[in-house]
Amino acid sequence: MHHRGSAITAILTVLWGSIVAMALFALVVVVPLSFLVSPSEKIVYLQPVDVRGNGGELLYLGYKTSTFGVAIRHVSLPVYLRDDGYVLGVTGSEKQYYRLTADNAVKLQKDQSLPTPLPRYAISFWSYLSAFSGWAGCIVTVPILVSFVFLWRFFNKVGYLRYYARRESPYANELARMYLSGNGVRQDDVEALKWFWVAASVKGGTIEVAAAVKACNALSATLTREQISLAIKMAREECSRVPRSS
Repeated sequence: MHHRGSAITAILTVLWGSIVAMALFALVVVVPLSFLVSPSEKIVYLQPVDVRGNGGELLYLGYKTSTFGVAIRHVSLPVYLRDDGYVLGVTGSEKQYYRLTADNAVKLQKDQSLPTPLPRYAISFWSYLSAFSGWAGCIVTVPILVSFVFLWRFFNKVGYLRYYARRESPYANELARMYLSGNGVRQDDVEALKWFWVAASVKGGTIEVAAAVKACNALSATLTREQISLAIKMAREECSRVPRSS
C-alpha cells in the first residue's frame, strides 16, 4: 500500500514537473528569444497582376508569412507564425517583394491593376503545424527529460540512500525505516535492523544515533538470534565498504 502511494506521488510529481518545466521554458527561452531570431519569410503566389516594380520588374499578387523561431546552437525551433498580409512579389524571385499597404491597394484597384476585391487566401493547417513544430518538440522532449529525472530519483532512491547510509546516521535511519514499513521497498525486518545498526555505528548527531540504538533494541526483541546475527553481519559488511580516511 505504501509502495502504491509512493508510485502515485511520483507520477503526479512528474506531471506537475512537466507543466512547470514547459512554462519556464516558454517564459525564459521561447518568449524572449523568438523576437531576437530573424524570422523566416515565405511568399505565396496568388495571381499575376499588371504592376511593375521600381526597376521595371514584373510583379505578382501574393501573401507573406513570417515564422519566428528559437535558435539553439545550430538548430532552429519554429514556435510562431505571423500572417503579414498581401504583398507584391517579384517574378522570378522567392524573397523579393514590395509591401502592399491599404492605401496602395485602393489606388491600384482604381487603376484596375489589382482585382476588386482582392482574392481571399487561407494559410494551410500544415503551415501552422510546421511553424509551431518547435512547441511540439518541447511538449514531447521536456516531459520525457523531466520524467526521466523524477523517475530516476524515485526508483533510485534506495541506491542513493544506501550510498550515504554507510557514511551518516540520518540516511541509514531513513533507509531502515523504509525497510521496516515497506515504503517504496519490500518490507524486511532483517534489512531494517541492519541499517539501524549501521546508523548507530557511523557518523551522526546524538539524536540520530540514540534513535538508531532505540530502534535496534525494539526491533531485536521481535527477531530470532539467527536474524539478529545475520543483520549485524551484513551491517558490518556495509560499514567496511566505506574507505577509511587517512
